[in-house]
Amino acid sequence: MKYQLRMYYADVLNQTAGSKATADCSFILAELGYQHFDVPIYNNKHPLLNLMRFLRHLWRLYALLKPGDEVLLQYPLLGINKWLKYFVRLLRHKNCRMICLLHDLDSLRQVHHAWTLEEELLRLSAFDRIIVHNARMKALLTDNHLNVEMRPLCLFDYLMPDNVWKALEQRHVSEIWLQEHINYSMNAETLASKYKRVAFAGNLGKSVFLKKLDQVQGISFVLYGPGYEELPNSSCMTWAGCFHANELPAKLNAAFGLIWDGDAVDACTGPLGRYLQYNNPHKASLYLVAGIPLIAPTSSAIGDFIHHYGLGITINSLVELPEILNTLQQADYVQMKAATIPIAKAIASGAFLKKAIEH
Repeated sequence: MKYQLRMYYADVLNQTAGSKATADCSFILAELGYQHFDVPIYNNKHPLLNLMRFLRHLWRLYALLKPGDEVLLQYPLLGINKWLKYFVRLLRHKNCRMICLLHDLDSLRQVHHAWTLEEELLRLSAFDRIIVHNARMKALLTDNHLNVEMRPLCLFDYLMPDNVWKALEQRHVSEIWLQEHINYSMNAETLASKYKRVAFAGNLGKSVFLKKLDQVQGISFVLYGPGYEELPNSSCMTWAGCFHANELPAKLNAAFGLIWDGDAVDACTGPLGRYLQYNNPHKASLYLVAGIPLIAPTSSAIGDFIHHYGLGITINSLVELPEILNTLQQADYVQMKAATIPIAKAIASGAFLKKAIEH
């Protein structure tokens, strides 16, 4: 048997705390035959009480397991990461295979916890297999002596309701046709203006670099997400609203989707900026499923993916962007736009996780 251990907030106030990335992964895993084993987490202000409840559920799972079974969990977990290695080792006493689907390395992000990389490596070393973001993350963990089988995911999937996906597919086809036929009649200045409309989606309150976008002249940034705060000299930015994750791809209206983090526009600085060297940002999947080419740091792991598949542009600084987009050729943009279509189909169908699991 194959099980996926799912943890979720059981109290009503936290019902919306779930992530689309983890929810999509759970759905795909169910399609692959992984049965849900749900563990509710209650008031997270009482970790010891949560631990006792978790132990009760863990004992139920332990009783279910037989030699040869598989248990997959998505890391980090809610509230119990400190004890994770002990739980994994306990379940392995049943001679079952333990698999970790890694969403984030919080020791590199340095956002929620003060964990060190060594502490996270110790937890991850308890698994038989880990699905990591990409080849760079695998190399980082290998270089730090993590001796576990690792498989790169390459990109997070972004599942869409059938009706929304069909509408997006039709939009993709019509936009490519328009780019190839009608836009050739536009002059260079009009085309450049069109390409300078750049979307950025995410938690805007945590995206410190947005406060310095006035240093990037001539670009129209369209922002999506919570935490927007109108700033002085913010004429280059427009807030387009906050939408449900399944609605957002159809709402994006821009020529490119921006991947950037940190507190500066001339480089990706700070822990979150440096983290882009190793992670697959979920917003990359959002933009691609919407059929929008990407703009990302040259130093980022997703930049490697962009180059490999011809999905957009990589830059060293946001300040470079106006000059690059001014000289962008129509044929090059059409090629980038067309390259997003097969990737969008793969993302919307869960193909990347299915390949990593079944490989």
